Parts: sequence; structure tokens; C-alpha cells
Amino acid sequence: MALIDRTNPQNPRLKHVFDIQDTAQSRTNTKAPYIWQMGREQAPHVRKALAAIYGVDDPNMEAQLTGIVKRLTAGYAGSDEGYKDLVANSAVYCIMSRCGLQ
Repeated sequence: MALIDRTNPQNPRLKHVFDIQDTAQSRTNTKAPYIWQMGREQAPHVRKALAAIYGVDDPNMEAQLTGIVKRLTAGYAGSDEGYKDLVANSAVYCIMSRCGLQ
């Protein structure tokens, strides 16, 4: 996937990123990467840690994660609201997928 890198406003560039889930092992003797997932029993501890670190506390973990990501991506993309929303929604989807949330 290509993202617009606007670190230099005079010369925006494309930055290519990928999701590890889209890759496959190509060699027989390579080690598969550890893909983390959160279990239900870990959710209260994760919510508490996220609230302490990011200052966003919500009993609904989906809302808490969305609030954190929106806050972190707010200044990332300059003034282009559509791009900010795209980045935030993509990040929220990836995080919620790993956390087993809808």
C-alpha cells in the first residue's frame, strides 16, 4: 500500500508499507514472525494501560482505541481531513483485527 509522505511539503512522495499478514514464507528454513493477538482476559489490563499512557478512558474498548488513534493521527497528515480519516480508519481496523474486536 502506498501512503503519501508529506514530511517535505514542497516535495510529497509515496511511502510504501505492507501488512505482515499479506506475506508468506518463501524459504523452508525461515522462522515465521510472531503475530500477536489479545485475549479477552487481557482486555481490562490493556484498557487500563492505554488510559494511563494516552489519557483516553472508555468502558468500550473499540471507542477507546478509536479515540487514541484519532488523537495520534490528527496532526499527521496536515490539513487534508479525508487523508487523516483514511489513515486513522486503516490503523483502527488493523488494531481491532489483532484485538479480536469488530
